[in-house]
Amino acid sequence: MLDPVAASGASQPKDPSGFWDVRAFDEVDSTNTRIKEAIAQGEPEGTCFVARRQTAAYGRQGRTWSSPEGGLYFSFILDPLGTHANAGKTLADLPALSLLLSLAVQSALAAFTGSDAIKIKWPNDILVVRAGAVGKLCGISLEAINKKLCCGIGINISRPEASQTSVAPAENTPAYLVDIVADSVDLDQLLSQLLVQIEGLYHAWLEQGIAQVIPEYNAQLFNLGQAVTLEAIDGTTLYTGKVIGVSETGELILEQQDGTRIAANSGEVHTRH
Repeated sequence: MLDPVAASGASQPKDPSGFWDVRAFDEVDSTNTRIKEAIAQGEPEGTCFVARRQTAAYGRQGRTWSSPEGGLYFSFILDPLGTHANAGKTLADLPALSLLLSLAVQSALAAFTGSDAIKIKWPNDILVVRAGAVGKLCGISLEAINKKLCCGIGINISRPEASQTSVAPAENTPAYLVDIVADSVDLDQLLSQLLVQIEGLYHAWLEQGIAQVIPEYNAQLFNLGQAVTLEAIDGTTLYTGKVIGVSETGELILEQQDGTRIAANSGEVHTRH
């Protein structure tokens, strides 16, 4: 385990609720990897690692990349089946947390920027959608480890120095928060707002389930009503249809031309426009 004391200049945002234990680092291989180690060592729910840089980051379906300085990268532990066993959640309930986290992040970023251009791409990418251009602002991953969850979030804040020229984003190309706020971003303040939103929706989910947030999730779904293609992980085309919304178990619902509705699981497919 890395020692946060060794991270020069690293700060730790305050948490008035006491839920979060935030530990900041200048550089790690991957905050996800470190959180998985923390789970193995018995660290509790709310443990959160944030880094300025990652050298071996990875996200959904094991995709890897380098995370240079200029982003906000953090991972944390949730333990709905252990710490909150009295909430009655089961393994079958956990996929809904993918929707919950994406809505929490979208809501926090929209409030932070004051922009309505920040949308969700199922299951849990956060996009900037402006004037017909679509860019990926944030990725989110969830992994079940020993019945706890390793949750990782990476947000593009400012452009790396090698690509300072502003370019209108196309789908799956990066979008940056500074392009929306047109100012410097206080990362501590942003992280604090994100953690407050995540904690709030998480505890609401423990008490009330996911149904309460589905209407808002669908309202923020950028491709609602649009035609998409569902592909298997290997790129094989499975279905095409219009996005109707998501189910309470986290599945994307497509309506085909003949009216048939298809429910897609995020672990098995992805969408292409």
